[in-house]
Amino acid sequence: MNLSFEEFLKKLPSVTEPKERIRFIQKFVWTSDDLFPIDLFLKESHELLDEAFTLSLKINDRWGLAYGYINKAYFGLYVTQDPKTFESFKIGLDIFKEIKDDEGLSRTLNMMSYTLLMMGKYDEALECAFAALKHAEEVKDNDFQGWANFALGIFHYDLKDYESAENYFKMAFEFFQNGKNKIYATSRCRNELGKVMIATKRFDEALEYIKLAIEGYTELNNSFGKSRALNDMGVIFKIQEKYKEAEKSLKESLELRENSKYIQGITTTSFELGGLYLKTKNYQEALKYLHSALELAEKTKSKPKIFQIHETIGEVYKQTNQLEKALEHKEKFYEVKMQVTGEQATNKLKHLETQFATEKSEKEAEIHRLKNVELKKAYEEIEEKNKSITDSINYAKLIQQAILPGDKDVNALLPNSFVLYKPKDVVSGDFYWIAKKNEKIIVAAVDCTGHGVPGAFMSMIGNTLLNEIVNEKGITTPNEILFQLREGVIKLLKQTGIEGERQDGMDISLVCKVHTTIQYAGANNPLWIFKSQINEEIKKENSHQLIITKADKQPIGIYFGTPKPFTNHTFELKKGDTVYIFSDGFADQFSNSGKKLMSSKFKETLADIQQMNMSEQKLFLDNFIENWKGTAEQTDDILIIGIHI
Repeated sequence: MNLSFEEFLKKLPSVTEPKERIRFIQKFVWTSDDLFPIDLFLKESHELLDEAFTLSLKINDRWGLAYGYINKAYFGLYVTQDPKTFESFKIGLDIFKEIKDDEGLSRTLNMMSYTLLMMGKYDEALECAFAALKHAEEVKDNDFQGWANFALGIFHYDLKDYESAENYFKMAFEFFQNGKNKIYATSRCRNELGKVMIATKRFDEALEYIKLAIEGYTELNNSFGKSRALNDMGVIFKIQEKYKEAEKSLKESLELRENSKYIQGITTTSFELGGLYLKTKNYQEALKYLHSALELAEKTKSKPKIFQIHETIGEVYKQTNQLEKALEHKEKFYEVKMQVTGEQATNKLKHLETQFATEKSEKEAEIHRLKNVELKKAYEEIEEKNKSITDSINYAKLIQQAILPGDKDVNALLPNSFVLYKPKDVVSGDFYWIAKKNEKIIVAAVDCTGHGVPGAFMSMIGNTLLNEIVNEKGITTPNEILFQLREGVIKLLKQTGIEGERQDGMDISLVCKVHTTIQYAGANNPLWIFKSQINEEIKKENSHQLIITKADKQPIGIYFGTPKPFTNHTFELKKGDTVYIFSDGFADQFSNSGKKLMSSKFKETLADIQQMNMSEQKLFLDNFIENWKGTAEQTDDILIIGIHI
């Protein structure tokens, strides 16, 4: 569909029939030229895509729903950098399989491989890439065979296997020569081959490839592709220290990107220009472009770019001997970088700045000199310590992830279920646990004291004890499991109940499922069951009755009160019933305005989505809480487990 965005918006009001409107929107976004959707980062674009998705849900248009889900995944991952939206790819893929849409299937497999690579899941990325290639070969489509090889080229490029990357890009090029979109696709290949040449320091060859790519994009009047290639050309010239040529290419790229309002592209090229002017010691221009890039990166919440820009701005100030400002941006660099890895940056520099500001001395010049010396030391000390802090936190995350059941483990035991798990920090005080003992499936949602690193330690204790109680001792009755868990926590933490002692422990909902029978016991955390009942007056409509089973008001661990036995509850469920266990993080989340979600709103939200399957429920709840939260900080760890009968 060769329309500009403005032309598309003018024509859209005349397309009113729902199915036709869905296709008009999606086919504009997913042009036939490229594997990825066109770069629509405007607010209007998101509103249009949301409209198409809502229409698809309303009329149950499976094609529209499939593209709607991969839209959500694409924009979530590449615009807001939210890895949780990856699950939407899987839903879209399943629908494409259901409706036997080869183009959608190939596209989604390729996009999943790129995304998994971006997330660092290399084995899964390669598996998806080869699945895409196999499917493309089966349907004998040159374009998708080209894009599958192209994806493998990207994979090997990111792994710095440049020889293999070059071979895959060249194979893709051959397929594209015989494809339907020869000029665009071959230009994309030349663009990537240019990057391979840059990485292998073959700069003359790189320039040749980039120039040919620009010719192709120019012939097609494709400003997005041309701006990408011009940006790469500017990078080459910058490396070669051909600074005037670099400036010319980057400014031309920036102009194209500004005309198309491509925010991510504007951010990238502004950052490159800032770096160029830093190299040429044109510090005023460097700061102009870097601050512009920072403003846009903050607007799109692109934290990886934010901390890179802060680092470069800090370097500008360092070179101009503005050490206080250099330190300020270096601190912001570490703060945002630690947020990306889930940990807040240290406040040591703020303390030092305050200390320096209050120092008194008769010799002002000497004070200033000593201040700069100390600032430099602090600057260097934080740089040295950052890596060890980040590595330690990330290693703790890997340990915690290792104890959590994987998606495959959960789906193998509970096919119609979901786990929504959103830690507040890198590591979490909430955890979930699942096991099968004989014919019984035991599932627990656990909320430990605190969050972050302290909560994570408690979660490891809880996981170890549950494995011992169920898998080793063979105890499967929920109230007895909780009793044993409480005894284990008290013993391990050496709790005595004396006044002033820390009352660390856990709140938990635990269910044992055998076919359609479940048993439940809870420590402070309840069980909710939505019963599916046929309305006798209106036979075609479904209504859902919520049954709430309250937990025993006592934790797992010592507390000031008399410990009581935990209560065991038994339920016979029917097909269509849905069980939920959860921590308090979802209901306790605050919005931008400071309003708490509350349990009542949580109940209403669950009631509204009972017609959705479990994958769709998980995605809806995830999107709902993110929209509710807005820019507010996440209040606590969030954990919800849903099980459909």
